[in-house]
Amino acid sequence: MRKSIMVLTAAAFLPLTLAACGSGGGTTTAAAPSPSSSTETPVAPAAAKKPVEAEKTCTIKADLNTQPDGGKALLALTNTGTGPCTLQGWPTVGFLAANDSAIKVPVKKVDQPGAGPKIVLEPGRSAFAGVKWTTCDKGEDTCFVATTVKVTAPGTTKPVVADFIGAEGGGQKVTQLPVSSVEVGTLQPSTQGVVAW
Repeated sequence: MRKSIMVLTAAAFLPLTLAACGSGGGTTTAAAPSPSSSTETPVAPAAAKKPVEAEKTCTIKADLNTQPDGGKALLALTNTGTGPCTLQGWPTVGFLAANDSAIKVPVKKVDQPGAGPKIVLEPGRSAFAGVKWTTCDKGEDTCFVATTVKVTAPGTTKPVVADFIGAEGGGQKVTQLPVSSVEVGTLQPSTQGVVAW
């Protein structure tokens, strides 16, 4: 039975606010407690920082550049904001069908090309991850046809539509991606080795 599925197309670079981490610094040594007969009042822990607050730090655009050997792309997340943001780990990649409905393509996060370091992304700079997929026949039950790709940077909650560029480069766009499964590598500060797995 033929399955019609929407793939997240490489759309325009939509802004995505990313989480920025504050750098922290010195080590504080606790003083020895002085004797006291008074009863201490428990202090409630500070509330965790809400994702929406962290996402005000910077904005992101996403590009998926298809590689010549097929079945994989170089994902570039670029900070288009005015301040730095901190990224670490894996981007979340999702897919939409032609009718803009989400399709449940199996996506696995892998430690390739290695562990994801903490990356402080200054304005205008990019971080990179490899994305690999298994192509399929559109008529297969396990085949999803994606037309849109959405990417959510680690530490954020708002996805951005990725611009999906064909292997020929330039203005060529990928409008359909028949895929049965996907693997996503860790974000890295350079392109070295990012798609060589």
